[in-house]
Amino acid sequence: MSVTTEESLLPELVRRCAASGFDLVGAALAEDFDSSQPAGRRARDLDPRCGTLVVLATAARDAWERLHAHVPLPLAAEPGARAARGAARALGELCGWLADRSVRARAVQAHGLPPINLPQLAELSGLGIVSPVIGQLLHPVYGPWVALHAALLVEGRPFGARFPRAVEATFQPCTTCAAPCAAACPGETYADRQRADLRRCAQHRHQGHCASHCDVRRACPIGSEHRFPGEEEARRQAVQWARFRRFYGFGPWRMLPVRLRQGPWAGGPPPRS
Repeated sequence: MSVTTEESLLPELVRRCAASGFDLVGAALAEDFDSSQPAGRRARDLDPRCGTLVVLATAARDAWERLHAHVPLPLAAEPGARAARGAARALGELCGWLADRSVRARAVQAHGLPPINLPQLAELSGLGIVSPVIGQLLHPVYGPWVALHAALLVEGRPFGARFPRAVEATFQPCTTCAAPCAAACPGETYADRQRADLRRCAQHRHQGHCASHCDVRRACPIGSEHRFPGEEEARRQAVQWARFRRFYGFGPWRMLPVRLRQGPWAGGPPPRS
Protein backbone atom coordinates (compact mmCIF):
# COMPACT_ATOMS: atom_id res chain seq x y z
CA MET A 1 0.00 0.00 0.00
CA SER A 2 1.41 3.40 -0.99
CA VAL A 3 1.83 6.22 1.49
CA THR A 4 0.87 9.70 0.30
CA THR A 5 0.21 13.13 1.75
CA GLU A 6 -2.55 15.68 1.17
CA GLU A 7 -0.12 17.83 -0.81
CA SER A 8 0.89 15.06 -3.23
CA LEU A 9 -2.30 13.03 -3.61
CA LEU A 10 -4.46 15.46 -5.58
CA PRO A 11 -1.74 16.49 -8.08
CA GLU A 12 -0.98 12.82 -8.69
CA LEU A 13 -4.67 12.08 -9.19
CA VAL A 14 -4.90 14.94 -11.70
CA ARG A 15 -1.92 13.51 -13.63
CA ARG A 16 -3.53 10.09 -13.72
CA CYS A 17 -6.82 11.60 -14.87
CA ALA A 18 -5.04 13.38 -17.73
CA ALA A 19 -3.35 10.17 -18.79
CA SER A 20 -6.77 8.50 -18.89
CA GLY A 21 -8.30 11.29 -21.00
CA PHE A 22 -9.86 13.55 -18.37
CA ASP A 23 -7.89 16.68 -19.16
CA LEU A 24 -10.00 19.02 -16.98
CA VAL A 25 -10.21 18.14 -13.29
CA GLY A 26 -11.51 20.18 -10.37
CA ALA A 27 -12.30 19.57 -6.70
CA ALA A 28 -14.67 21.03 -4.13
CA LEU A 29 -15.86 20.29 -0.62
CA ALA A 30 -19.14 18.40 -0.44
CA GLU A 31 -20.58 20.84 2.09
CA ASP A 32 -20.01 23.78 -0.27
CA PHE A 33 -21.69 21.99 -3.16
CA ASP A 34 -24.58 20.68 -1.10
CA SER A 35 -25.42 24.15 0.20
CA SER A 36 -26.67 25.10 -3.29
CA GLN A 37 -28.51 21.85 -4.14
CA PRO A 38 -32.08 20.72 -3.39
CA ALA A 39 -32.76 17.77 -1.12
CA GLY A 40 -32.23 14.48 -2.91
CA ARG A 41 -29.55 15.87 -5.22
CA ARG A 42 -26.85 16.63 -2.69
CA ALA A 43 -23.62 14.70 -2.66
CA ARG A 44 -24.23 13.49 0.87
CA ASP A 45 -27.67 12.26 -0.12
CA LEU A 46 -25.88 9.96 -2.55
CA ASP A 47 -23.13 9.05 -0.08
CA PRO A 48 -23.34 10.25 3.54
CA ARG A 49 -19.58 9.80 3.96
CA CYS A 50 -18.71 12.07 1.03
CA GLY A 51 -16.54 14.98 2.10
CA THR A 52 -14.90 15.92 -1.21
CA LEU A 53 -16.05 15.96 -4.82
CA VAL A 54 -13.78 15.64 -7.84
CA VAL A 55 -15.30 16.51 -11.23
CA LEU A 56 -13.79 14.98 -14.39
CA ALA A 57 -14.19 16.47 -17.85
CA THR A 58 -12.83 16.22 -21.38
CA ALA A 59 -12.10 19.07 -23.76
CA ALA A 60 -9.03 18.57 -25.97
CA ARG A 61 -9.42 16.36 -29.05
CA ASP A 62 -6.52 14.07 -28.10
CA ALA A 63 -8.19 13.43 -24.76
CA TRP A 64 -11.00 11.62 -26.61
CA GLU A 65 -8.43 9.27 -28.10
CA ARG A 66 -7.07 8.44 -24.64
CA LEU A 67 -10.61 7.54 -23.52
CA HIS A 68 -11.05 5.38 -26.62
CA ALA A 69 -7.86 3.52 -25.80
CA HIS A 70 -9.46 2.11 -22.65
CA VAL A 71 -11.93 0.09 -24.73
CA PRO A 72 -10.43 -1.62 -27.81
CA LEU A 73 -13.80 -2.29 -29.47
CA PRO A 74 -14.17 -3.44 -33.09
CA LEU A 75 -13.92 -0.70 -35.69
CA ALA A 76 -17.63 -1.09 -36.42
CA ALA A 77 -18.54 -0.09 -32.86
CA GLU A 78 -20.28 3.26 -32.50
CA PRO A 79 -17.51 5.76 -31.55
CA GLY A 80 -19.61 7.70 -29.04
CA ALA A 81 -20.39 4.52 -27.13
CA ARG A 82 -16.72 3.65 -27.19
CA ALA A 83 -15.85 6.93 -25.46
CA ALA A 84 -18.57 6.40 -22.85
CA ARG A 85 -17.38 2.88 -22.08
CA GLY A 86 -13.79 4.07 -22.00
CA ALA A 87 -14.75 6.71 -19.45
CA ALA A 88 -16.49 4.11 -17.28
CA ARG A 89 -13.44 1.85 -17.31
CA ALA A 90 -11.08 4.75 -16.58
CA LEU A 91 -13.25 5.78 -13.63
CA GLY A 92 -13.02 2.28 -12.21
CA GLU A 93 -9.24 2.37 -12.50
CA LEU A 94 -9.06 5.76 -10.76
CA CYS A 95 -11.26 4.57 -7.88
CA GLY A 96 -9.03 1.50 -7.58
CA TRP A 97 -5.92 3.64 -7.50
CA LEU A 98 -7.40 5.75 -4.69
CA ALA A 99 -8.43 2.62 -2.79
CA ASP A 100 -4.80 1.45 -2.87
CA ARG A 101 -4.04 4.66 -0.98
CA SER A 102 -6.75 4.07 1.60
CA VAL A 103 -9.10 6.61 -0.01
CA ARG A 104 -12.65 5.44 -0.62
CA ALA A 105 -14.31 6.94 -3.71
CA ARG A 106 -17.43 6.27 -5.74
CA ALA A 107 -17.94 7.43 -9.33
CA VAL A 108 -21.23 8.99 -10.43
CA GLN A 109 -21.42 9.39 -14.21
CA ALA A 110 -23.01 12.33 -16.00
CA HIS A 111 -26.13 10.58 -17.24
CA GLY A 112 -26.53 8.05 -14.48
CA LEU A 113 -29.11 7.80 -11.74
CA PRO A 114 -29.29 9.15 -9.14
CA PRO A 115 -28.26 12.41 -10.82
CA ILE A 116 -25.78 15.03 -9.74
CA ASN A 117 -25.61 18.59 -11.08
CA LEU A 118 -22.24 18.41 -12.84
CA PRO A 119 -22.35 21.90 -14.44
CA GLN A 120 -22.76 23.57 -11.04
CA LEU A 121 -20.14 21.30 -9.50
CA ALA A 122 -17.71 22.16 -12.31
CA GLU A 123 -18.29 25.88 -11.75
CA LEU A 124 -17.72 25.53 -8.01
CA SER A 125 -14.57 23.52 -8.75
CA GLY A 126 -13.17 26.32 -10.90
CA LEU A 127 -13.48 24.74 -14.37
CA GLY A 128 -15.54 27.60 -15.84
CA ILE A 129 -18.88 29.31 -15.36
CA VAL A 130 -22.40 28.10 -15.99
CA SER A 131 -23.89 30.38 -18.63
CA PRO A 132 -26.83 32.33 -17.20
CA VAL A 133 -28.36 32.16 -20.69
CA ILE A 134 -28.19 28.48 -21.66
CA GLY A 135 -27.16 26.76 -18.43
CA GLN A 136 -24.12 25.01 -19.92
CA LEU A 137 -20.60 25.20 -18.57
CA LEU A 138 -18.36 27.66 -20.43
CA HIS A 139 -14.57 27.46 -20.38
CA PRO A 140 -12.44 30.47 -21.49
CA VAL A 141 -10.61 28.34 -24.09
CA TYR A 142 -13.05 25.55 -24.96
CA GLY A 143 -16.31 27.48 -24.53
CA PRO A 144 -19.27 25.06 -24.27
CA TRP A 145 -17.25 22.22 -25.79
CA VAL A 146 -16.46 20.60 -22.46
CA ALA A 147 -17.86 17.14 -21.81
CA LEU A 148 -18.60 16.63 -18.12
CA HIS A 149 -18.19 12.90 -17.58
CA ALA A 150 -18.44 12.18 -13.88
CA ALA A 151 -17.88 13.11 -10.28
CA LEU A 152 -15.89 11.15 -7.75
CA LEU A 153 -17.59 11.16 -4.36
CA VAL A 154 -14.60 10.88 -2.03
CA GLU A 155 -14.86 9.98 1.63
CA GLY A 156 -13.50 12.66 3.96
CA ARG A 157 -10.98 15.32 2.97
CA PRO A 158 -7.90 13.40 1.76
CA PHE A 159 -6.82 16.34 -0.44
CA GLY A 160 -7.19 19.01 2.20
CA ALA A 161 -9.74 21.84 2.18
CA ARG A 162 -8.39 24.29 -0.43
CA PHE A 163 -8.05 23.54 -4.13
CA PRO A 164 -6.53 25.39 -7.11
CA ARG A 165 -8.87 26.92 -9.69
CA ALA A 166 -8.20 26.31 -13.38
CA VAL A 167 -10.36 29.29 -14.40
CA GLU A 168 -10.34 32.70 -12.74
CA ALA A 169 -13.59 33.81 -11.13
CA THR A 170 -13.35 37.03 -13.21
CA PHE A 171 -14.25 35.04 -16.36
CA GLN A 172 -17.80 36.29 -17.03
CA PRO A 173 -18.30 36.22 -20.83
CA CYS A 174 -22.10 36.33 -20.92
CA THR A 175 -22.30 39.75 -19.27
CA THR A 176 -21.34 41.61 -22.48
CA CYS A 177 -22.34 39.07 -25.13
CA ALA A 178 -25.32 39.58 -27.47
CA ALA A 179 -26.34 35.94 -26.83
CA PRO A 180 -26.25 34.51 -30.36
CA CYS A 181 -26.73 31.13 -28.66
CA ALA A 182 -30.25 32.04 -27.52
CA ALA A 183 -31.21 33.41 -30.93
CA ALA A 184 -29.91 30.27 -32.68
CA CYS A 185 -32.38 27.91 -31.01
CA PRO A 186 -34.97 26.82 -33.63
CA GLY A 187 -37.30 25.68 -30.86
CA GLU A 188 -37.34 29.13 -29.20
CA THR A 189 -36.22 27.62 -25.92
CA TYR A 190 -34.66 30.94 -24.91
CA ALA A 191 -37.30 33.33 -26.25
CA ASP A 192 -37.70 34.58 -22.69
CA ARG A 193 -34.15 35.64 -21.87
CA GLN A 194 -34.92 35.48 -18.17
CA ARG A 195 -35.73 31.77 -18.15
CA ALA A 196 -35.03 28.81 -20.40
CA ASP A 197 -38.18 26.88 -21.34
CA LEU A 198 -36.77 23.39 -21.77
CA ARG A 199 -40.23 22.01 -22.49
CA ARG A 200 -40.07 23.89 -25.80
CA CYS A 201 -36.76 22.19 -26.49
CA ALA A 202 -38.33 18.81 -25.72
CA GLN A 203 -41.34 19.49 -27.97
CA HIS A 204 -39.05 20.55 -30.81
CA ARG A 205 -36.96 17.42 -30.36
CA HIS A 206 -40.11 15.30 -30.31
CA GLN A 207 -40.86 16.55 -33.83
CA GLY A 208 -37.60 15.02 -35.02
CA HIS A 209 -35.32 18.06 -34.94
CA CYS A 210 -31.82 18.57 -33.51
CA ALA A 211 -30.92 14.88 -33.45
CA SER A 212 -27.30 15.28 -34.55
CA HIS A 213 -26.26 18.55 -32.90
CA CYS A 214 -27.41 21.57 -30.91
CA ASP A 215 -27.47 24.91 -32.77
CA VAL A 216 -27.33 26.73 -29.43
CA ARG A 217 -24.03 25.16 -28.49
CA ARG A 218 -22.59 25.74 -31.96
CA ALA A 219 -23.51 29.43 -31.89
CA CYS A 220 -21.38 30.26 -28.85
CA PRO A 221 -18.47 32.47 -30.01
CA ILE A 222 -16.00 30.90 -27.59
CA GLY A 223 -13.95 27.86 -28.51
CA SER A 224 -15.66 26.93 -31.77
CA GLU A 225 -12.45 25.30 -33.01
CA HIS A 226 -12.78 22.78 -30.18
CA ARG A 227 -16.18 21.44 -31.26
CA PHE A 228 -16.88 17.83 -30.28
CA PRO A 229 -16.36 15.14 -32.91
CA GLY A 230 -19.61 14.63 -34.83
CA GLU A 231 -20.33 11.23 -33.33
CA GLU A 232 -19.93 12.60 -29.80
CA GLU A 233 -22.29 15.51 -30.54
CA ALA A 234 -24.92 13.04 -31.77
CA ARG A 235 -24.41 10.70 -28.80
CA ARG A 236 -24.83 13.50 -26.27
CA GLN A 237 -27.96 14.73 -28.07
CA ALA A 238 -29.42 11.23 -27.93
CA VAL A 239 -28.71 10.87 -24.22
CA GLN A 240 -30.19 14.26 -23.40
CA TRP A 241 -33.27 13.53 -25.50
CA ALA A 242 -33.81 10.23 -23.68
CA ARG A 243 -33.83 12.09 -20.37
CA PHE A 244 -36.15 14.82 -21.69
CA ARG A 245 -38.58 12.22 -23.09
CA ARG A 246 -38.90 10.72 -19.65
CA PHE A 247 -39.12 14.00 -17.73
CA TYR A 248 -41.68 15.67 -20.01
CA GLY A 249 -43.62 12.51 -20.85
CA PHE A 250 -43.09 11.92 -24.57
CA GLY A 251 -43.55 8.55 -26.22
CA PRO A 252 -44.26 5.60 -23.89
CA TRP A 253 -43.36 7.74 -20.87
CA ARG A 254 -46.67 9.60 -21.18
CA MET A 255 -48.35 6.53 -19.68
CA LEU A 256 -46.59 6.96 -16.34
CA PRO A 257 -47.64 9.38 -13.58
CA VAL A 258 -45.50 12.49 -13.33
CA ARG A 259 -44.08 11.54 -9.94
CA LEU A 260 -42.70 8.29 -11.38
CA ARG A 261 -41.33 9.88 -14.53
CA GLN A 262 -39.73 12.86 -12.85
CA GLY A 263 -38.77 11.25 -9.56
CA PRO A 264 -35.00 11.11 -10.19
CA TRP A 265 -35.00 14.82 -11.06
CA ALA A 266 -37.16 16.19 -8.27
CA GLY A 267 -36.93 19.96 -8.29
CA GLY A 268 -36.43 20.44 -12.04
CA PRO A 269 -35.44 18.89 -15.37
CA PRO A 270 -32.12 17.07 -15.71
CA PRO A 271 -29.24 19.57 -16.10
CA ARG A 272 -27.37 19.68 -19.37
CA SER A 273 -23.79 18.47 -19.35
